[in-house]
Amino acid sequence: MMYKIASVLLLCSFFVSVQAQTDNEWLQTAQESAQKMSDAFHSADYDTFLDFTHPTIIDDIGGREKMKELISGGLGPGIEFISTRVLKAKKLFKTGDTYQCGMKQEQIMEVEGKRYLITGWLIGISYDAGKEWRYISVSNHTLDHMRKFFPELDKRLPVKPQKEPRPIKN
Repeated sequence: MMYKIASVLLLCSFFVSVQAQTDNEWLQTAQESAQKMSDAFHSADYDTFLDFTHPTIIDDIGGREKMKELISGGLGPGIEFISTRVLKAKKLFKTGDTYQCGMKQEQIMEVEGKRYLITGWLIGISYDAGKEWRYISVSNHTLDHMRKFFPELDKRLPVKPQKEPRPIKN
């Protein structure tokens, strides 16, 4: 009897371990894809950037060409994004037919020669069990606000409005 109980416990711990490892791999893929999206933006590869952008955002703007036109115009005179670092999410949420996660991102922006750090959040969402990811910037919105436009978002996503830009040394 003790052998059967030990076997069942061992088998259960194996499945939990495999699931945790798989979740970690999906989160790694989500983080790497988000970083590719950010790198594409910085190198003006707007087609790749839009490949990772949530399709609802592209549609709301008026399509890919319209969105490329908008983002290629820059942020304005004297304003430039220097870099973006996407941090790995800590938890994967499986909601309905989607996998979702919230990832912190740190952006360095230069405005009229002064540099600022902006800490914000990206929502990663996959509609194909973690194979391909699309992203939504939370910007200065709450999750409740974001859910009005993306009702499939999980209420447990750990995202917050971005913080005020903080001056940093050049």
